[in-house]
Amino acid sequence: MALWPVITNALFYGVILSVILFTMILALVRLNPEIMLRDYPPDVQAKYGPMSDRSKRQRIPVAILVLAVMFSVIAASLAPVLGMRTMLSTFGAF
Repeated sequence: MALWPVITNALFYGVILSVILFTMILALVRLNPEIMLRDYPPDVQAKYGPMSDRSKRQRIPVAILVLAVMFSVIAASLAPVLGMRTMLSTFGAF
């Protein structure tokens, strides 16, 4: 098996995944930067204070959305390599 089709597929879907996740993270930080408070350095966390209840409630749905997008792009990238034609058959491969 030649590696060039696999490399081009990985680069193509890697760029797609990077652009989508970059856009999602920028939108998230723009809409509610407090959701990422636990990812900030300790001195910033101490200066900002505790996370609001609204941000605590939003963390799980946002994480699920980001993971769903990430795994969907990964599954879509596997379809051409494995010779699958539909998303249903792609998810059935796992």
